[in-house]
Amino acid sequence: MSPERLRRLPPRLVGRFIVRATLGGIAVGAISLTVATIVALEAPPESLDPGASTVRRAQILDRHGRPLIHTFDNVWNVHDRVPLHAVPPLLRQAFVAAEDQRFFSHGGVDWAARLHAVVQNLRAGRAVRGASTISEQVVRMLRPQPRPRTLWSRWLEGFEARRLERRFDKGRILELYLNQVPYARRRRGVVQVARDYFDRDLETLSQAEQLALAVLVRSPSRFDLRRSSEAVRPRLEALALRMHRDGLLTTEAMARIARDPLELARPELDVAAPHFVQMVRGRLASPSPSTVRTTLDGGLQNRVRALLESQIAALADRQVGD
Repeated sequence: MSPERLRRLPPRLVGRFIVRATLGGIAVGAISLTVATIVALEAPPESLDPGASTVRRAQILDRHGRPLIHTFDNVWNVHDRVPLHAVPPLLRQAFVAAEDQRFFSHGGVDWAARLHAVVQNLRAGRAVRGASTISEQVVRMLRPQPRPRTLWSRWLEGFEARRLERRFDKGRILELYLNQVPYARRRRGVVQVARDYFDRDLETLSQAEQLALAVLVRSPSRFDLRRSSEAVRPRLEALALRMHRDGLLTTEAMARIARDPLELARPELDVAAPHFVQMVRGRLASPSPSTVRTTLDGGLQNRVRALLESQIAALADRQVGD
């Protein structure tokens, strides 16, 4: 309708026309958003097990299955995974408390956390909180090419997280997350980072160390323990306090966590055979298998290496160094 004709109409009819036009615009917008969303959504994967096609570099083992080298070049962590039941209960609880408190009750999206995040961001005038659930984070992990971090991406990830949870149970999603969550220096998953920082298996970690692993994922580069183990302390103690309020930690445990140091250690291989590993990798066909078991006896290799190093040390006064 032209502006001239609109001006000649009675005010009541003008009001009705505007309401109908507005409702029509909203309906068109809703239909357009629905169609765009359906087209952009990606179907959940058939399996949550990383495929062999993601292997870029094989792990080389001795004849007894001991690693001769650790590699972190692969798209996924394919070598250092554990089933969910092998992850200590406190470590699982710490991740859920730190990353997604209502993980076991929501359907993929925590709308209450999203609303709270929006309020926090508006008050701060910038993005200070994302409120992504563990399922939404897994959706991002599963994408071969990451989306830009926009509101549209968050919108799509919410629907994809709901689809993911309809296909896989919570335990399977949490297991993948704990085995693949990225840390500093290309480490993935709790096994690799526990070895990298503390040189220990998950079941031997202290309570403070377990909570530290949950805190570090929020900003892996900023909270890299190799740079400063104290920078993570305030967040670690805040997580301990929250878990205490939720009945997951006793008062004594919370005090012990605040008191215990985070003692870093450098991981060492059980068997050192760098020249042998280089030779084996030079003979591997492409694409590489995920694991190669060799005939090298690690125990014998270590004894021979110790004898060689002892002999070199005895010849040091003759300038023999190799």
